[in-house]
Amino acid sequence: MTAIKPLGAYPARQCPERASLDVLQPVAPLETSPFLARLFSRGNDWESAIFARLMEIPGTVHITRRNADGSNGPARAKETVKAMKAGVPIILGGRLPASNKTHRVSEPDVLVGGLSGFHAIDIKSHSCAGTDISALVSDIDKPDPASAMPTLSKRSRGDLLQVCHYSAHLEELHLAAPGIRYGGIIGMEGQILWYDLDAPILARQEVPTDVYAEEFAWRVEIVKAATERLTDPSVPLLTEPIRNGECGLCPWHDYCRAEMEKGSGDLSLLPRMTKPARAKLISDGVTDRRALANLDWSSRSEERRVGK
Repeated sequence: MTAIKPLGAYPARQCPERASLDVLQPVAPLETSPFLARLFSRGNDWESAIFARLMEIPGTVHITRRNADGSNGPARAKETVKAMKAGVPIILGGRLPASNKTHRVSEPDVLVGGLSGFHAIDIKSHSCAGTDISALVSDIDKPDPASAMPTLSKRSRGDLLQVCHYSAHLEELHLAAPGIRYGGIIGMEGQILWYDLDAPILARQEVPTDVYAEEFAWRVEIVKAATERLTDPSVPLLTEPIRNGECGLCPWHDYCRAEMEKGSGDLSLLPRMTKPARAKLISDGVTDRRALANLDWSSRSEERRVGK
């Protein structure tokens, strides 16, 4: 069995190629841009503001902060589990122990519950306002889905997959709250939105826990292949660079762009090219922009091949 570094909550929501490149490190990643640095700073400031409000609730505990190189991770995990098993009702900045079996590690912003188990909450510096899906809402001073009221919110696939990661890790450790599998998000509205992670609230009526399980398992396989490739160049990689909405803020942007531009260029570089359309074209032997340009567009059969 290939030993890999445990994965946090972000890989399942991010581009699959990024998981591979984070292991391979084919070039030096791009430095954090000023724009991204501002986003991180805004997120940290908002998290600090929420933590300050939660610290006003009696019994709240703030776990020791992560040091610069993350080497205090195991100690922080022990501190977090000790607090959970002591029934501390609100735990801020915690860390769950890394698992070599399921390859998970987690750092949920907030854990709420008690001796019977915990729910995880993530703090986001964006708005959650919307009418896409059903949720529950509670005030920050009452961080409990049992006291929440029905509402509607924006659908954020990435946020939901992230809290699914925390929920799955809590269950693995037998530290999850019983009953409905809730995950919480605190957006810029300053309230807690609670989502039933087993409800069909993603696009196409997909269930967050099901999508997360599939995406996380896929990232594990990607990382295993990349890790094996480091010592055996004959091992095939499971992903390739494909242009998507994350590219602009990715540290591997320049590397992937150069790879996609090779030859006549990857199909994903074309405007409005979707992943399903690209996959269909490749299955039909149309593997790059030159091959697409050479199609006989006057033929109805060619039109059908590209899904027209």
